[in-house]
Amino acid sequence: MLKIGLVLSECYANTCFAIEVVRNLCLKAKCSHNYKMGRDKVIKKAMRALENLMDDEHVLIVIDYETGVARKYIDVNFDLQTIHGNLLHVGVFRGDRRLIAIIFDPYIEEFLCDVIGRYCDENERMLLKRGSLERVCKELQDFIKTRLSNIISNVMNVLIERYVK
Repeated sequence: MLKIGLVLSECYANTCFAIEVVRNLCLKAKCSHNYKMGRDKVIKKAMRALENLMDDEHVLIVIDYETGVARKYIDVNFDLQTIHGNLLHVGVFRGDRRLIAIIFDPYIEEFLCDVIGRYCDENERMLLKRGSLERVCKELQDFIKTRLSNIISNVMNVLIERYVK
């Protein structure tokens, strides 16, 4: 069984996706997001958390690949498996394979635009950045249950195949 000791994400929309993955995997891990945590802070916090976990426990992060030079960090430090086109990957950190990442390329908004045809312009994207986590998850709930369910199943299958020993 995959043991996840901590789940971190960099934004509300990523957290909603993480909550659904954790729920579908029947994990007891709580998904954590703080509005001050960008991608780099999420990775740094995950690395610190690994120090306090058991050897068979993992940290799952849900982050964006980003654009420009920021992409290099992911390229250098993660082994990736593509799940959906070039928009979604599951990766493992080369330095400590207990750090597993779900990575939207370049951002979750691009992924959602491609898959569900929403959040393609800046006005719609702001709906994913305003308010609370609960409000954003409610905004995405119908899409997650319907249009994203097969993709979430694919993510879960990769997590199980690659990381359950």
